[in-house]
Amino acid sequence: MRLIKVVFFIFVSIIFFYKPSFAQNKNKLTPEKYKTVYDSLSAEKQHLNEIIFLTKTEIGSLSDFSKKLDSELTSCSNELTGLKRTLYTKKFGKEIAERILAGKIWKSMSEQMLRASWGEPDQVTQNIEKWGKFRQLYYGDITFFFRDGKLISWEEKGKESKVETFLLH
Repeated sequence: MRLIKVVFFIFVSIIFFYKPSFAQNKNKLTPEKYKTVYDSLSAEKQHLNEIIFLTKTEIGSLSDFSKKLDSELTSCSNELTGLKRTLYTKKFGKEIAERILAGKIWKSMSEQMLRASWGEPDQVTQNIEKWGKFRQLYYGDITFFFRDGKLISWEEKGKESKVETFLLH
């Protein structure tokens, strides 16, 4: 569409700049000059129409290619989900695998399960005390608190800690 506007602008500009010359040289314009200008503009118009046609053809081709890529992306995404399901089922069992794939969070889940569900955290901090090893995993505004490798609580910046299972993704 942008190309069409540019072509139209060029065409109008050509007409605009030639028009004053026609008006100023009205008596001097011979039929030969008129025919030359007319033929030149007709050739330019034909050339621009060819460019428009080729551009529309290319747009159609790119649109088809885009649809093909979308289809392949969906297929790959489905295949990846299937592979993750198989891996997580082998690692954690079917019920836990489905929870992880759904992005659910629950008390006592392992840090490994959270990473499988949400990916790598933005930041990790750790404290070792005589009553246990404490780690905090930060995902944006949400902080997950682990004690000895198990999720004990989490909080979203500005909100109270949650204790029940919930879905964030």
